[in-house]
Amino acid sequence: MKAMSFRRIGKSVFSVGLALGLLAMGSGAQSQPLCKVTVSPGESIQQAIDAAPSDAVICLAPGRWEENLVITKSLTLRGTGKEPKEVWIVGTKEGHPVMRIESEREIEVQLENLAVAEAKGWKCAVESPQWICPDGLQALGKAKVLIKDMQVSNNRDGLFVRDSAMVSLTNSTVSNNGSGLSVRDSAMVSLSHSQVSNNGDGLFVGDSATVSLSHSQVSNAGWWGLFVGDSATVSLGHSQVSNTRIGLAVGDSATVSLSHSQLSDNGIGVGLRGSAQVSLSHSTVSNNWFIGLAAEIGSATVTLQNSIVSGNGRGLVVGDSTTVRVEGSEISGNEGHGIFLQDKAVAEIWGNRILNNGGYGIVLYWEGCVDADYKADFKFAGQVMGEGNTIPGKEEPDGNKQGDLCPPDYPWPPGFRKP
Repeated sequence: MKAMSFRRIGKSVFSVGLALGLLAMGSGAQSQPLCKVTVSPGESIQQAIDAAPSDAVICLAPGRWEENLVITKSLTLRGTGKEPKEVWIVGTKEGHPVMRIESEREIEVQLENLAVAEAKGWKCAVESPQWICPDGLQALGKAKVLIKDMQVSNNRDGLFVRDSAMVSLTNSTVSNNGSGLSVRDSAMVSLSHSQVSNNGDGLFVGDSATVSLSHSQVSNAGWWGLFVGDSATVSLGHSQVSNTRIGLAVGDSATVSLSHSQLSDNGIGVGLRGSAQVSLSHSTVSNNWFIGLAAEIGSATVTLQNSIVSGNGRGLVVGDSTTVRVEGSEISGNEGHGIFLQDKAVAEIWGNRILNNGGYGIVLYWEGCVDADYKADFKFAGQVMGEGNTIPGKEEPDGNKQGDLCPPDYPWPPGFRKP
């Protein structure tokens, strides 16, 4: 996860939800204001922005503009086509974003029914500390940006958000960019009913940034769906991450929570390092090719409650000094072991159904329980706690193919496995 320091990524979930919710209420609860200015193809959007008073509504007729826009005042930019792809804004200035929204004082910018695409070039015109780069949209300073019914595509980063900027995306698509979103510093971003798809990477979240996804999808990323590090906070509710190499990569002291969400069809569903904290509630980790959840390096904390880990290459692989608590969940139908523990891992396993796995239900890194290349350095020296688990052996209905527990003579807690 140290690679994060070389990328442009690097407070609470409730605070961002409240802040962005209030922002949306203040701006979108009323009927749409009438257009103050209408710009037609062949006319300059930037000139209209510069001439318009603060809080003006600038409407764009269907058409295509080749401009790099800079917005430093509160206003609304609205496409008047029937769908976003009828109004295109395409960058022409090498190394610059298609749209840059920046202010050291609080401004509120609304973008509606637009397509922002094709920032020119790949290298940044100016790097640190300004980071003027060929992104689709940059939100900087104290800008508040509300995005609705928008497409952002074919840029270096779809959206780059930093400083204390706040961005809310609703019913929008971020696709075919080098990375979908990069969020850092203390910025806040929320996605609702939106898609981040077919990007090189999905989302980078670092520093102390906060990101929330609701009823949204992250899919078909070349590497990871979400990469979360430093002390960033990310939450997913009723959302899905699929078809990436690593669905959710979490490191440093970052915090990630999933509720009623799904991680599926990735190489690895969840990968943790450092002292990261990840919690899953009423969520599913399924059909990931190699591992459902891997926490093998560091002192991470993992909590699964009322969740399902199924159909993966292996279920949960936990090592080093990681602590995992699995409660009221089902771990089933994985090709390998259900839960694999090694090193000094601490596992609390309460009231779960662990069945139909191709290996053992729960296996420790122990001589006789692992493959022939056993290495004593990785021998399990941690702790196992819990009770009331259904872990059938290979002769039982729905049994784990190699057996229930290995080693069978380990001092498993009393009542750990239901008779």
